Amino acid sequence: MKKFLVLFLLCSSAFAQEGVRHATYDLGTLLDAVALNGAAATRTFTVGPTLSNRINLVGFSTIGFDVNYTYSAGGVLTFTCTGTSGSGAAATYAVNTLTTCTTSAGTCTLNWAGVVNTPTLAADKKFNFPLGVSSLQSVKCAVSLSGSPAAGDIVTVKGTAIADSGTR
Repeated sequence: MKKFLVLFLLCSSAFAQEGVRHATYDLGTLLDAVALNGAAATRTFTVGPTLSNRINLVGFSTIGFDVNYTYSAGGVLTFTCTGTSGSGAAATYAVNTLTTCTTSAGTCTLNWAGVVNTPTLAADKKFNFPLGVSSLQSVKCAVSLSGSPAAGDIVTVKGTAIADSGTR
């Protein structure tokens, strides 16, 4: 019986599927119904270095952004994100290599330097995109709309920090 149990355990582990587990942290609403014709400061948000009492951005590999755009004048919606890996308040936002994507017809094309552009938007649109943030202490993003944005061009951005926590 003992040999059967050992054989069973060996066979079970040989066929077990490995997968990556992810730990997530809800960042909440980063921009809440912001008019895209407003000043740059109203269209800019920062994530990190501290996310809560004992959680820092540096422990996460990706931020997933959920974007809700309300159409008025339309245009290309652009997220320009910079990151810092410096030592806190004195650090400047220097552009690091942030893995991002440009969405076109549902496909994500890798882009570098933290810039994400949508296709020209001519209707209300909801979409999401990932931003690689490995080893960064904080990320600062500015959202803009090409052309002449109207007061009715509105964006809401929510975020989730995602960490790979290994395989199971």
